[in-house]
Amino acid sequence: MQNDDNQTKVQNPMLTAALSYADQGWPIVPLYSVKDGACTCYNKEKCESPGKHPILENGVRGASTDKEQITGWFDQWPDANLGIATGEKSFDVLDVDLKGDGPSALKELEAEYGPLPETPCQITGSGGKQYFFKYTGKFGNLVRFLPGMDTRSDAGFVVVPPSKHYSGGTYQWETGKSVFDLPLAEMPEWLINFAQAKKAKKASIPVEVEITQGNRNDNLFALGCSLRAKGMEIDEIRPALEMVNKNRCKPPVAQNELERVLKSIENYPKGEMIARGFSGGKLEINARNQDVQAVSNEAWQSLMMNNDPPWLFRQAGRMVHLVEDEGVVSLRGVDDSFLRFCLARSANWYKMEKEEKIRALPPAFVVADMMAAPNPPLPKLDRLIEYPSFAPDGTIHLKKGYSKSTRCLTTLSEGLVIPDVPSSPSPEDVVKACQYIDELFCDFPFVGDSERAMAFSLLILPFARELISGQVPIYLIEAPTQGTGKSLLAGVAAYPALGRQIPVMSGTKNQDELKKLITSVLNDLPSFVLLDNLSGTLDSNQLAAALTSSEWKDRVLGETRTITLPAKCIWIITANNLMLSTELARRSVRIRMDAKMDLPWRRDQSKFRHPDIFEWAGRRRGELIWAALILVQNWLSRGRPLPVNIKPIGGFLPYCHTMGGILQSAGIEGFLSNMEDFYEASDVESGNLRVFVDAWLKAFGSRVVGSSELFELINKEDLPIDLGNRSDKGQRTKLGSILAALKDRMFGNYKVVLSGSKKNAKQWQLVVVNSVVVNLNQGSPEVNHEVNPDKQLNTLDKHNIGEPGEPISNLTEKILIFDGLRESIEKEACDQNISPTRFEVNQVNPSQKKQQFLQVNRSLSTGEPIGEPQIKGSPEVNQTTKYEPSSDQSQSPKDTFSWLEALAEIES
Repeated sequence: MQNDDNQTKVQNPMLTAALSYADQGWPIVPLYSVKDGACTCYNKEKCESPGKHPILENGVRGASTDKEQITGWFDQWPDANLGIATGEKSFDVLDVDLKGDGPSALKELEAEYGPLPETPCQITGSGGKQYFFKYTGKFGNLVRFLPGMDTRSDAGFVVVPPSKHYSGGTYQWETGKSVFDLPLAEMPEWLINFAQAKKAKKASIPVEVEITQGNRNDNLFALGCSLRAKGMEIDEIRPALEMVNKNRCKPPVAQNELERVLKSIENYPKGEMIARGFSGGKLEINARNQDVQAVSNEAWQSLMMNNDPPWLFRQAGRMVHLVEDEGVVSLRGVDDSFLRFCLARSANWYKMEKEEKIRALPPAFVVADMMAAPNPPLPKLDRLIEYPSFAPDGTIHLKKGYSKSTRCLTTLSEGLVIPDVPSSPSPEDVVKACQYIDELFCDFPFVGDSERAMAFSLLILPFARELISGQVPIYLIEAPTQGTGKSLLAGVAAYPALGRQIPVMSGTKNQDELKKLITSVLNDLPSFVLLDNLSGTLDSNQLAAALTSSEWKDRVLGETRTITLPAKCIWIITANNLMLSTELARRSVRIRMDAKMDLPWRRDQSKFRHPDIFEWAGRRRGELIWAALILVQNWLSRGRPLPVNIKPIGGFLPYCHTMGGILQSAGIEGFLSNMEDFYEASDVESGNLRVFVDAWLKAFGSRVVGSSELFELINKEDLPIDLGNRSDKGQRTKLGSILAALKDRMFGNYKVVLSGSKKNAKQWQLVVVNSVVVNLNQGSPEVNHEVNPDKQLNTLDKHNIGEPGEPISNLTEKILIFDGLRESIEKEACDQNISPTRFEVNQVNPSQKKQQFLQVNRSLSTGEPIGEPQIKGSPEVNQTTKYEPSSDQSQSPKDTFSWLEALAEIES
């Protein structure tokens, strides 16, 4: 049986010829054949190249010299025509067609320049001739470069004997001139010169259709690829695209952007039609199959085959695709029309008619089913960035592409060169990196070193964002007056990452509008969001929520569907002396500048070191990125040490540890050291409440009062409590809400307490919290029996007033023993420069005081996990914090516990 099969194969003249050509080292490509005067492809009578185009999905790129592969092809398609891929691996071909009077034109040229040399020649099915020459590499596939004459070279192919022509004839070698009879000759120079001259002049594109912004890059790319498919070189395509860009693109793209498009086109081979994103192979899918699940699964499979590298993604429960314009990559939602566009190009859809496959369109029910998929099988995209970044594990992504682990797509600018980043940067590298960044900020009038450190952190933050597990605070860039350079600083700090100026978003005080605005902005996965030139007082629960959670949920406008968007962008606000609500103040960090002059925008530009800072930053972008990466890598190589002497911001501990550690490891001091001044100047809400409580205390002391009495006090003293522009009843209701929000809140040593109700009206009281103070340095207690109302509000940090139930902060070197049932013990400072911290216990009956004291504080002598207090000198100091105990305070566990024994004796 095997012998019969081999005999059948040998008897196929196409296979015999194909194997003979392959013996010469020439790549073979099977072509559709002709049957009854029509092509055997799906288009049949409508085919424009019957019997003369490849069967293989990847066209001429699939050509092969492998005999086993070739035999398999002709076993599968025994009637296929035969082609040879032209170009470097075989030969160049001159095609002289009867159409256009090619033979006569060639005869005239030979009479003037000399005859063609003896070289293999075949007679085509239409009666024309094709001459075979050695490969030159000096031109491509040219159409009508001379009257009735074409050429075939790289990425092209030629039909060869014994293939059949659709006219009924066959391709034949001219007698005695087959490729087996004659060696390939050199192409005459005069013929090469004609081809090259034509090649330099080619390009004529219609200009009647307008191309709008947002579609320019894709249209120019598609047009360029169609010209590339015809064998044109980039130098030929460039003038054509320049003409289209000038006449059809509204507005035209910049020349450097056009060059980037041309560079992308150049990556594709000539002589073959290219469809961007659809080169991964195709499945054949029956469009009349009514099994929705089966057909949709096949469609998804074919789509995924053409999504490597990814350009289709799943984001916020929807399908999106990449769009590039002016070098900026953005996302656009996939709608029904675009999905059908993708399906038509990623699969061969057909329907059966009279037992034959006829080309068909993707069915509407398949498109609808795929659009309704709740979890499309596409890679999930959380971040779209234009710069290198560090992954959570500390590895650095320096190349463009999609990371499945971080769900991040990195797109880098063409031509961006970043110096090497060593795994362990040297001290010289760190100093040089700091100098680069400092040079970028040299002309900005920061009010102090802390502001400069915060500017450093803003520049570095995007590159280290994935190292921070939580959210990051909003950056407030402020100044006393206009023209100081706030917006410029925001743009300059973001420029190394973006490579362009940061987009600006105008703010709104309408909460519903702001919520829609936030949803719209986060939908594009921005790296930065800039709210520019705000004024007055900013109080927004929506913005506060966006800064608190790593995800943002909102209802889709006009739909009942809710989407969830990642919220990992960096927020920046610019303003002049902006006042913030407490909710936003505690979620913000500040960079303040002051030019110390009237009309700062009229400063002498000649005194600036870099008058055109963006031009300087553009030339040094690679070095600035390197500088940021060096400072982050320096911190990582040191083991990610935690910063010392830095007071973290509640809710942003990972941010404080990461950015503080990076800056301190580089010797940059001042991170977050301006927060007290910032709260003093910006947190108007807490300041107003403190004024109110101070007036309350002076007017009523600690007696129980109703909200009506406090309402009269506010009006009498004209206190800064916003009760709104309401009726008397509405204002009283608003005051009740304010008091309810203040319940159990501490102001200095006073707590706002709800003391029951009277005639259905809530009663309120300021309750003083007495304290017993033990001075560890003196060893004797200082009992505070009296409270001075004029001083008590200033006993603790007036800005860090805390939330209900929070432990007291800003602790001194003393141990405070408070009344009440509080059991929390807080340690705020733990480095070697701070004396033993204070701790607190409940006051109990004298007979129980010693045991209570020891029970609560015994853990201090053994070193509890992070978050619990420790007496200085404990041998089990938390190693994670890298804090070293001072040598002069080292104590044994027994010595430490003796302190507790002594204190307990004093208390009892």
